[in-house]
Parts: sequence; structure tokens; C-alpha cells
Amino acid sequence: MKLNAAILEESIAAVERHLGIRITVVDNQGSFHTPAGNVLFPPDRQSHRKNQVCNLGFNNQCIEHCRHAMKEKCTGITDGFAEDCWKGVTEIVIPIRRGEEQLLGMFYAGSWRRKGSVPPKGLPRSFIPAFYELPIWNECNGKRLKTLLELLVDGIVRRLDGLEYSTTSNSTRGYRISTFVRRHLSEPLGIDELSAHLGLSRSSTSRLLQENFHCGLIKLLHEERIRRAQTLLIGTTETVANIAAKVGFRDKYHFSKVFRKISGMPPGLFRRQTFSIK
Repeated sequence: MKLNAAILEESIAAVERHLGIRITVVDNQGSFHTPAGNVLFPPDRQSHRKNQVCNLGFNNQCIEHCRHAMKEKCTGITDGFAEDCWKGVTEIVIPIRRGEEQLLGMFYAGSWRRKGSVPPKGLPRSFIPAFYELPIWNECNGKRLKTLLELLVDGIVRRLDGLEYSTTSNSTRGYRISTFVRRHLSEPLGIDELSAHLGLSRSSTSRLLQENFHCGLIKLLHEERIRRAQTLLIGTTETVANIAAKVGFRDKYHFSKVFRKISGMPPGLFRRQTFSIK
């Protein structure tokens, strides 16, 4: 199945134009990339800051709500919902799931305000008129829009699944390896853990790695961890040290060394070149 960044991005952009809303994709698992390591969505797609009301007064509360609190909420549910952020902005949130167990990320759509809502104090003065220019949230229209967006998200996941199975590996066990590695990137992971998961000996597991990925486990882990780190560098303002810990590196120095080796530049430069924080 042919899949590249342009196809998915063009599809989402077309939906935005048709519906008159802005869409943001949050990648929790580092899953939205091609086998070559190229991200499927550009930096602007992965950041709320393209939305005027989100960019005005953007701070750590925004990251805490849209990345962490919503991840926690979406972990236990499958259907989309309307959510009010700490600024009083209403968005549609669709959990991006693979099956019932794995949460890949969140799909955010639109910006509204509820009738009679008042923005909190402490935000820039320019936020106030931007907030009151938002359309009023309509529950009935919101439900219809949510259903449409859920179909779009389902289509994205199906394309990702087809890509992952057909091009990441050539066997069922190869697919199991890639899935297991991605689900446990932040944990200490060695050949013993992978062998136990596959029910194979260490030597058989090492042979499968070479057959399917043409490398050993350490290199595979490093490549997957750096891909996820690139996603976090693009879509968040978290420090390099925090990102290093989240993707399974023992310290930021080791992380930076591996990042430079794979990406050709240090993580800080990658972030500056890829996405300029406004």
C-alpha cells in the first residue's frame, strides 16, 4: 500500500478546507512515520500553535492539558468527545487507537466557545477578542462532526497498519518484533525480553532481526527511539533531557550522541530547523 506524508497531509488539509476547521494530530507513540523514518505529518500539523487562540498565552498548562491530561483521559475510552481546555476553548478530541488496547495519539479538531463562557484571567489582552470571535459550540452539530472525524481517523489507522505490516517487515514475527519494540521503547529492553515475547531462543531472535530489519536489536531500538524523539521535539516544548528519558535513554548525553549519529545533527538544532517556536 502506497503511503507517504503528502497523501495523508493533503487529505487532512482537504477536510479542513471543507469543514472550515483546523486539525492537530498528537503522536504519543512515535507511530506516524514511514519505514525510512520520515514523519507523516509536518510540524505545523502536530502543534496547536497554528490556532490563534492556542498560540496566544501558550504555556506549559497547554502542554499538560492537550498532551498529558488528554492522553490519560483517552486511555480509557474509544469514542470521540468535546473537551474544554483551561482557556475555555472547546475542541473535538478523537482517540487514535490501534484496536482497543493501544493508544497511538489524539486527533484534535476545531475551536469553539460555549455560550456564556468567560476566559480565565491572566491571559494576554489580545486573547480576549480572539476568544469571543470563536463560534458558539452546538452539541447537535458537534456530534455529527465527531462521527465524520472518527471515520477519518479510522482510515488513517488502517493505512498505518497496512504500511507497517507490508513494508516494515516481511513476516508475522517481524511485525511482532516491530510492534513489541515500539510499545516498550521507554523501558529497558534486551534480547532476553524480546526472545521471551516471541517464545524463541536468543540466537533465533537475533536471526529474525537480521532477516527482517538487517540489524541487531540495539540499532533497531536506537532508530525507533530517535524517531519518537523527533516527534516530541517537533510537537512539544519539552526539554531535551525530558525527551531523552521518555524515549528510553539513560541520560541526555548518550541520547544526543545517538541522535546526532542517526539524524546528522544534535536534537536542539533539529528542533530549531524543523519548527520555529513562535
